[in-house]
Amino acid sequence: MQPRKRALLSASLAGGLLITGAGAASASLAQGAMTTTKTGKIAKFTSSSAFTISVSGKTYLVKTNGMTHVTVDSKASKVSVLKKGETVTVKGEIEVETITATSVVDQM
Repeated sequence: MQPRKRALLSASLAGGLLITGAGAASASLAQGAMTTTKTGKIAKFTSSSAFTISVSGKTYLVKTNGMTHVTVDSKASKVSVLKKGETVTVKGEIEVETITATSVVDQM
């Protein structure tokens, strides 16, 4: 094999290994998220689909989306029905202090 072709082949293989390595790193980061359940009071709304809750003096940002199940008075509802100061139980994936909610239940 000519030296130039050998160098290109080596560079190609090295690039493939880098891509594989990046995928492995991403997979381990994705596994870093854990499912949690937190009960606390709604402190404030940051948008129509996100709010913060206070749990034992610690604040969490709760993000919701179209797949989040919101329950108020034991009935399916929307995030817009929730009010500041209400106690809610949030279940979802947590990363640092952000919870991507799969469910939000008003605790009347």
